Amino acid sequence: MADSALIEKVRTQIRERRFTTLLSPPRPGVYLFFSFDLVNSTQFKASHPTEWVVVVTRFYELIIAELTTRLGSVLIWKFVGDEVLFFKRVTVRKDLHSCLPAAHDALLATVEVLHKTFPQSRELLDIKGTVWIAEAEPVHPSNAGDKANPAKNVIVETGRYPDNLSRDFLGPDIDTGFRISKFALRQRLVVSAELACLLYRERTNLPGIEDQLKLVTFEMLKGVWGGRHYPIVWFERDWSKVPESFLYDEPFLSPLAKRVKDGLPSDAILKRVEKVFADLGRAHQVDVLADLLERAYSQSDSDTVEIEIPKDRYAEIHCVAVCFDPNGRALVGRRPETKRRFPGSLEFGCGQLRLGESFCDCLKRAYRDDFGADLLLPSNPVPVGTFEIQDAAERRVIPGIIFVAEVQNSEEVEKHFSHEKHSQLLWIRQGEFDASAESCVPDFPVTLESAFRAWKASKSG
Repeated sequence: MADSALIEKVRTQIRERRFTTLLSPPRPGVYLFFSFDLVNSTQFKASHPTEWVVVVTRFYELIIAELTTRLGSVLIWKFVGDEVLFFKRVTVRKDLHSCLPAAHDALLATVEVLHKTFPQSRELLDIKGTVWIAEAEPVHPSNAGDKANPAKNVIVETGRYPDNLSRDFLGPDIDTGFRISKFALRQRLVVSAELACLLYRERTNLPGIEDQLKLVTFEMLKGVWGGRHYPIVWFERDWSKVPESFLYDEPFLSPLAKRVKDGLPSDAILKRVEKVFADLGRAHQVDVLADLLERAYSQSDSDTVEIEIPKDRYAEIHCVAVCFDPNGRALVGRRPETKRRFPGSLEFGCGQLRLGESFCDCLKRAYRDDFGADLLLPSNPVPVGTFEIQDAAERRVIPGIIFVAEVQNSEEVEKHFSHEKHSQLLWIRQGEFDASAESCVPDFPVTLESAFRAWKASKSG
């Protein structure tokens, strides 16, 4: 079977096996779009003919999980080759403010786990990302030409109702995202000029945004701005680290990589993007988006929430293990500041139970991915507690179960834990933790003490 046919079969199986979309009818509004694409996948397939399907399949699963846990109510749009696309209707200001950190961290977390799980992918395979924004409204193909003033960008429902109903987005502003994606290099996130300009206008509420978004070049894009040069903007957490983050030969292969590595000019700033819109008489395009967003924010309380629920999580359950080393110290991690829930708080880690998966298998899989930890658990683990997460954004309650486990490779955890999942690791001894001095997830001190008692009981028994 040809590569293209096989990968089509793989991604179709993933979609059919895992995902069903529970959506309200498409509605007009401002939408964010996200693209994550494998870099050098053709070369990787040629050099690893028996392994690439497993790696690509894992890429699909990882990027879906990483983005959806960081950004509420983001939905799968479609698969295009080795590319996964998502969309999200913007209803609250936080959606706009968190979209780039969420996408950036999801990209890096996926790369990290992919390279750690499949070391053979590290030499060739990588991921790049694109984020853009556009206004769109629904239209049915049969009456698309009936309106006196047709929408610039449209939403079309596709597939077969009710088994395979999905939606597609069409229009010139949608195409812009695909045009700029070629300027996202490995582990880079390229951002549309329209989205960058909107975020610049929000800078008083977004400390650091002017340091994170940089104008890296101008390019003429087919079908965009009538042949005028379009600003290419990258998002980075810390630009001081960017020059050293390129592979040795990237500047030889890409003029854009060389330009960035050699140092951007002093005017490569976000303010210049807004000036471009003003110079071209296009500022009204951003004004329209800003007005629509303000209207959406004021109506968000009455909105129906759209959620895409994986089939293997119809009854979503979070599984937590309070992990101990042989000396009785408990492992905790600090959540990154960009997490949608409990940013910067200490937690014990978590896995999401999949259909047909045991508690042990869930915990071993999740803690291996997030901490590089090999867990020892009894065959029938007994919970030491339960909890509930109140997800206000998605208007639902997520239950969780807490267990106790032993880390068999505790000396390796600090070297191998995912820095995208946790910004810091701590080992805590009983009686040495002051909860009042730390930001913690709910019920953290109570859970910690219960876990210490359960751990001691298991050792004394």
